[in-house]
Amino acid sequence: PKPALQAIIDLMNKTPKTAKTSNSASAKTLRDASKGFFEVGVALPDRVVRDERLNKIAALQFNRVVCENEMKFESLEPQENRFTFERGDRLVEFAQKNGMSVHGHTLVWHAQTPRWVFQDANGGQASKELVMKRLKNHIDTVMKHYKGKIKTWDVVNEAFTDQGNLRTSSPWYRALGNDLIKIAFTLAREADPDAILIYNDYSMPNDPKRQGIIKAIKEINKEKKIIDGIGYQGHWDLNWPSLAQIQKAIDEAREAGLKLYISELDINTDRSKRNSGRGLEANPEIDPSTLQPITDMNVVLRDRYREIFEIFLKNADVIEAVTVWGLDDAHSWIRGEPLLYDRNQNPKPALQAIIDLMNKTPK
Repeated sequence: PKPALQAIIDLMNKTPKTAKTSNSASAKTLRDASKGFFEVGVALPDRVVRDERLNKIAALQFNRVVCENEMKFESLEPQENRFTFERGDRLVEFAQKNGMSVHGHTLVWHAQTPRWVFQDANGGQASKELVMKRLKNHIDTVMKHYKGKIKTWDVVNEAFTDQGNLRTSSPWYRALGNDLIKIAFTLAREADPDAILIYNDYSMPNDPKRQGIIKAIKEINKEKKIIDGIGYQGHWDLNWPSLAQIQKAIDEAREAGLKLYISELDINTDRSKRNSGRGLEANPEIDPSTLQPITDMNVVLRDRYREIFEIFLKNADVIEAVTVWGLDDAHSWIRGEPLLYDRNQNPKPALQAIIDLMNKTPK
């Protein structure tokens, strides 16, 4: 052997082996940069799916997709046993064409469920048996229609109050009582044994709510595990939740042995209002007259998204996916500047900040 061989060996031995501990600097999109951490998803209304210019942006940046409204009960079964899969099928076809996974949202929710589900033939309150029959038919039909195409489902959505108790005002609760969550997940497990089944809710950084929900999930899973994961809706703002609150919520999902999904991420930029999960409402803790103007919201939003994603990346071992709730500000359910693209579909600095962060974070 020539001295050159030993020189190469000696050089390798003394060189720190750090060259491959972070993502390639060539990762230009969120979709590519996120590989090895978690899936990155986006909620799309049907009008975006049908818009070739917009859906190209979605396919470029994301590898996971969810219907914003088109797979909710009233959209799929507006009349009893008359199913309308066209819009949901269009999203699935778009996802398959672009190598994206699909998340189903949602099978049971107190909103956007037709009245007929809870009514008898005379317009009165339907019996528990009748509602269960209708729910079983809906879950069976929908999940079997998408079996093998949708791998994760929000089975039950927003069934708890901020105090961590079941929402007794829900028509589902009035019909099925305390067992409504167990009933829904049992039916979903029977319909598609291979699906990942998730409970989804907002304000999860609030201790009473989150702890009440996790306690209920543990109790249901004690006999047989039918709830695989939990969705933390990220309808947050510039100040709430704190990073410590986010971390604590993540820790408790990990301790409970649940797959964690950040399911509906957007940042409310109106500091005088808070996002209650039902829309924006006045924030009693803030006097709008005392707020100093923000000269560059893009910078503030960039920093907020970056610090939140730092937490997500640090906890990538438990987080399965992060999904932003809308492609751009023009297609957001809240006003302001909550998303990663502006109203003209121009990427904001927040998007590049997240990509840069992922590129330099060790996997």
